[in-house]
Amino acid sequence: MSLKYRPNCTGAPCGAYAPSQRVQQRRLAVQRSQAAYQRSGYSSSQQQRYNTCVHASDATAAATVVAPPAPTDQASPLVYSGVVFDMDGTLTISNIDYVTMRKQTGIPVGDLFTVMESWDDGDRIKRSMDAILELEAQASATLQAQPGLLELLAFLRGSGVKVGLVTRNTTESLNAFFAVIGEEWRGAFDVLLTRDNTPHVKPDKRSLLHFAEVWGMRPWELLMVGDSTEDIETANAAGTASCLIAGGGNETSAAAAAAPPPRGAVPTFTVDSLAHLQRRLEARDTALGWGASGSGTLSLSSSDSEDASGDGAASLAGAPPEGLDFLDALFGLGAVQAARCSFPRIDGARFGVPPDTHPGDRVLHLACGNGALTKLLFSSGLQVIGVDEDVAEAKRRGLLAVQLSPLALGAGSLEPELAAMGAFDAAVFYCPSSSASDRSTSGGAAGLAGSWWQPESLAELLRVLRPGGKLCIQAPLADEAAARGALQAAGFAVQAWERAECGATRLVAAAPAPAAS
Repeated sequence: MSLKYRPNCTGAPCGAYAPSQRVQQRRLAVQRSQAAYQRSGYSSSQQQRYNTCVHASDATAAATVVAPPAPTDQASPLVYSGVVFDMDGTLTISNIDYVTMRKQTGIPVGDLFTVMESWDDGDRIKRSMDAILELEAQASATLQAQPGLLELLAFLRGSGVKVGLVTRNTTESLNAFFAVIGEEWRGAFDVLLTRDNTPHVKPDKRSLLHFAEVWGMRPWELLMVGDSTEDIETANAAGTASCLIAGGGNETSAAAAAAPPPRGAVPTFTVDSLAHLQRRLEARDTALGWGASGSGTLSLSSSDSEDASGDGAASLAGAPPEGLDFLDALFGLGAVQAARCSFPRIDGARFGVPPDTHPGDRVLHLACGNGALTKLLFSSGLQVIGVDEDVAEAKRRGLLAVQLSPLALGAGSLEPELAAMGAFDAAVFYCPSSSASDRSTSGGAAGLAGSWWQPESLAELLRVLRPGGKLCIQAPLADEAAARGALQAAGFAVQAWERAECGATRLVAAAPAPAAS
């Protein structure tokens, strides 16, 4: 799908986008390869399906290296019913110049898209996206496939599993990938998603849940294979199994590589190559996603769990960040409204779409800790700012966060940084069950858990919430009657009050609406 006619997050046509000369040259090269492919005997309807890159055709042309077998209806002998791949650094040898990309965008740390989405300056976003597009086009001109790729695709196609691809790169780069490995290999994929043909982009878990919905599968029956933190976080949040291609080549800082990944970013299992992945799939030496364990949040055991050691690493394999059930409950209750697409401001700057076409709620995340839940909220298109005693890790993720030490709410405590954000649609506070023993994930949550419902705290929350804005809490509560009474005395209307599975109290209360004139 051409960038010029890319649908926006609402499905309406977007404004024109002028590609660079290099992008145009890359497009012409791809068009020539597609014309040659069409002359080989494929119908115009099949060619159109290739051009849109959503659902690949079942073409079975001869391959240059390994012929892709015809899809089979036999039951899969593998643990999984579907496998979804990232592209850059996973199926290809990563060659994107991230150093130059960070210099040209002015983003030294953090996920590039996450940081750009936090900017208010649309012109700055567009300039940065122009630089990213140019560098992606340069990389696509020298693209190479990972060793063992075609053998793995042939193996999967012959095993009866569904195969998909989801990338944050462009459709032009995807076309360049098939120009390298052979257009006939499009038929090895059932679904192909780029950031140009889907509103939901990693790390938004909706980008991966799309495959489960289209294929009629439960999320834990899928395996996501990638080489970046975002790939693993997306998979673990969606409830699929996750496989990390170690050393795949995607951008990872030395500090991030040395530090153990936090819960939510630990893969179900790790391999060192595509050939290694194929051997493990053949041996069924893998595990389903955490949802297969029922109401639990951990993956089934695998050899990785048996070999892992230190700080409970084995128990974190494939697990989502703590508090995911809370966020899912809030979305289910309608207490927090996600945007129609993952990055409304980026889409608005690139394609002339008004970013207020429902960009998602403005959310204040209290006790954001390391930013794991903040990033999940942000990836749903929400405008989120975190606050905690230590926000260094949240900022390294590229998130907006403000330090408040100690984390205590009182008159004016959320000034002055938060005042510029305007009124919030929701204030979210989650106190993990591990807060007493693990400050790295809970931050100041433990202290706030005993004071959020005090009159001075509720008064400050009322000041920053819009009329009708939601206060969303999941935390241990020793005196529920006192907390409920304090909410009512402050003017909040309790809309939901229940006991979470972990034993904590989960509630949603609405700030008073303005009095009718």
